[in-house]
Amino acid sequence: MKLVGVEFVVVSAAWDAHHTMIPYFGTQIFDIALAPAPLPFDNYQLHVWVWRHNPSGIFTKFNPRVSCL
Repeated sequence: MKLVGVEFVVVSAAWDAHHTMIPYFGTQIFDIALAPAPLPFDNYQLHVWVWRHNPSGIFTKFNPRVSCL
């Protein structure tokens, strides 16, 4: 295994209790992910492909150059 990216996950109920805006990192706004997939709770996610170039962009959800196989 080799680390190629990072995914930040924020529980939306906890975040929304104290904030009116969606979380962001710099100028990048997190994606909204609703339960049940892939997690059993509503959340905000940010994908960052730091150690493997993603031709689709550094903050996109999937990287065509990465496989779990």
